[in-house]
Amino acid sequence: MSNKTDQQDSRISGVVRSFMMEKGFGFINGDDGRSYFVHIKNVEGGELVDGQTVVFEGRPGPKGYKALRVIPGAPPPPQGQAYESPNRFIWTQDSAARGFETIFTLGSGWAESNNPNEARALLERASADRGGNAVLNVQLEKYSRSDGCSNYYYTMHRFTGDYANVQKIISTTDQDWISRSIQWEQEFLARIENENAQPATPSIGATSLVPPGAIKHGTMMLLSWTFTVAKILSLALLALAKILRR
Repeated sequence: MSNKTDQQDSRISGVVRSFMMEKGFGFINGDDGRSYFVHIKNVEGGELVDGQTVVFEGRPGPKGYKALRVIPGAPPPPQGQAYESPNRFIWTQDSAARGFETIFTLGSGWAESNNPNEARALLERASADRGGNAVLNVQLEKYSRSDGCSNYYYTMHRFTGDYANVQKIISTTDQDWISRSIQWEQEFLARIENENAQPATPSIGATSLVPPGAIKHGTMMLLSWTFTVAKILSLALLALAKILRR
């Protein structure tokens, strides 16, 4: 009776690390931290698959530890695909984000400003408002601009690009992760279909002037108009003075 109890107490739980059915052997990672060689002849009740839980007896051998009287447990959950989002907003001149798959394309647009950082932020915000986490095919155009009668010119930076949602596709047995990914994809797709069903609106971009450019521009405009008005008044006074002398 005690021998049977000692045998039960010596059994080890573990997980199949790898098993090659065509060769009939593999390895088990025991809960005791050791790696055990296992042969198909020592498996009770059939086959083993990677990731399967097992209970076995461990024995030391000349080349390492062996697993004997291996009892297969529950098979691992089926493997599927899940999405992993980038940890930052993707901004690239390429048509695809390196290391990620383009799951949804969400249109294209442009944004401009006298500050290139502001122009970029505007375009990123436009993509994010549509559910995007990337702008692809980014291109930059620069041009000089002057408003009204001012002689002050400043450089505008216009970015154009395509809005997209990109994800890394991961193979996993985590069923919750797989389910969340499927639900996210379905909800995103339903949102796009709903937006496409709405009346079409023209695609517009965004323009912004930021300090100090905007302030400097306004100051130059004010000085320009002040100088013009003063010049007109001085000419009028000279003409009036000539008339009074007569």
